[in-house]
Amino acid sequence: MKDTSLAANITVLEMLMATQQIVSRTYGALPLYLEVAAIYLLFSTVLTWLQGIGEKRLASFGMERG
Repeated sequence: MKDTSLAANITVLEMLMATQQIVSRTYGALPLYLEVAAIYLLFSTVLTWLQGIGEKRLASFGMERG
């Protein structure tokens, strides 16, 4: 679990650093940061949904075997 959190933090930092580089060239900070936030929210929502499905399948598999 700790490795997953670390990987997520590194990815967020990379996204923000890339956004800062674009902002320094275009001076359009708010739209870019909103776009990064929307992308992160989308990824987080999809991964949370997939994890929930996986947990349900694993739980039902454990119930059948146990």
